[in-house]
Amino acid sequence: MIITFAPGRRPVVGAVAFASLTAAGMLNMTVTMSVRRLICPPDMLGRMSATHRFLSQGPRFLGPLPAGGLATWIGLRPTLFLPAGSTLFWALILFLSPIRTMPEAPVHQACGAAAPAQRTRLLSVNYPGRSRAVRQNGRMSEDTAVRRIDLGYFVRPASETGGAQPRVEPVLGYLVRRDEGLILFDTGLGEAGPETEAHYRPRRTPLPQALADAGADLADVSLVVNCHLHFDHCGGNPLLAGTPILVQAAELAAARYGGYTVEELVDFPGASYRELSGEAEIWPGVWIIPTPGHTEGHQSLAVRQSDGTVVLAGQAHDFASEFGSEQLARRAAGEGVEQPLPGYQPWLDRLAEFDPRRVLFAHDSSVWEPARPVR
Repeated sequence: MIITFAPGRRPVVGAVAFASLTAAGMLNMTVTMSVRRLICPPDMLGRMSATHRFLSQGPRFLGPLPAGGLATWIGLRPTLFLPAGSTLFWALILFLSPIRTMPEAPVHQACGAAAPAQRTRLLSVNYPGRSRAVRQNGRMSEDTAVRRIDLGYFVRPASETGGAQPRVEPVLGYLVRRDEGLILFDTGLGEAGPETEAHYRPRRTPLPQALADAGADLADVSLVVNCHLHFDHCGGNPLLAGTPILVQAAELAAARYGGYTVEELVDFPGASYRELSGEAEIWPGVWIIPTPGHTEGHQSLAVRQSDGTVVLAGQAHDFASEFGSEQLARRAAGEGVEQPLPGYQPWLDRLAEFDPRRVLFAHDSSVWEPARPVR
């Protein structure tokens, strides 16, 4: 509408209008998603999101026909003016509603308090029938087992490998068994649509089968931790409706924005997210550590064991060798080797504080082990 009423300066006005509409769209998406998450019970969030998308986007195909007829009847500019002016009507409703006078947003009691601080000492999550004390005589339980599970594989095309050949990559998840219960780190490949299926040619191991091969089943899982929410890491999440899913708030926001992953794998009936903003010690000696890079909200899991810390790094690096190269770059910088040196991820400094003895990955069966303690 602005461009229509601004003859002679349309490129400038168009640029300003486009920037303004983009900013307004981002602000609207952020606010509406935040409000929906606050007021909606977690187990209803998937259904509510699906209903919102259906009502807001489903009828769009009906708009062009009456709009074209109206423009033919009364002209283009009045037709553009009518929907633009109608937005003031909704602003008036909002202005007259009780929302304007509320001192703070309503929060559904199931959603809990605000996001934890940047480094949370302990995330309290209670699971009836599963939670038990793990400290006896002042010592942490050493009954911790980490087991890899095979969730299938896919073929990465040559256009993404940096070479002349495609590469077959595993899809790996991990089980962390503790006195408190069972953590599942990543849940495998989800259905992603014909185009993505043809691009990556995935072969899936169903999550129930992968768990059974490890002596577990879906009902045993106490917590799900996704390193990030791409379809090859959260594909089994809908099978775990009602089970808390720990994810960085930035990752969940990106996944819900659209065009990021398979939406049905994110907001499904019974989805129960626990959003984090930074680190959290979810059980004594079990830490979630932000490791951004592959995605902004990527996270890893550090598990202290009697023989040292195991880090489940997800896709923080594609290969153990890449992780090892960055560790060496960090070591060289710390020992004062003259530049130039390759860079490394800053979160490696935080992981080093755990003195990791083994680092495992989502798409590489190799395991990184240090030649000497990491400092």
